[in-house]
Amino acid sequence: MIKKKKTCNKHKSDGQELKMSEMLTQVAYDYIIMGKTHMDKQNYLNIACIAWNIALLTEEKRQLALDQCQKQYELRNPYVNDSQNLRYNMELLIQEKLRLFPNVNRTIVNANIISPEVSKATLQDKNREQLYIQVSHFLLNG
Repeated sequence: MIKKKKTCNKHKSDGQELKMSEMLTQVAYDYIIMGKTHMDKQNYLNIACIAWNIALLTEEKRQLALDQCQKQYELRNPYVNDSQNLRYNMELLIQEKLRLFPNVNRTIVNANIISPEVSKATLQDKNREQLYIQVSHFLLNG
């Protein structure tokens, strides 16, 4: 029988463990809401998930993965000249993930921005746009 390793994600004031959607929102909220449409926000969320997963790698592998992401972006968007911006944003997201959740080793498999009726996790801040995210993940190396 495989046992799940418990990680310490107790960043709530009441000591409860944070959900992956809450952690991802803390790391990438400002980045995701740059999107003007639902599809834009989903695209930013996808990039944030890639950055989260790259953060789980060693520093050397992290740089290789960022190089590969930048190359793929350039190949898929030959008329867009902002791959350096993409890389810069991904590096910021990686730094933020490592700063806030250095011991969380869960790989994000899928994440979607969903309607508020379906969501159980949301950012509860009356001064900011509410963002509802559903995340699928698995524990890496555990």
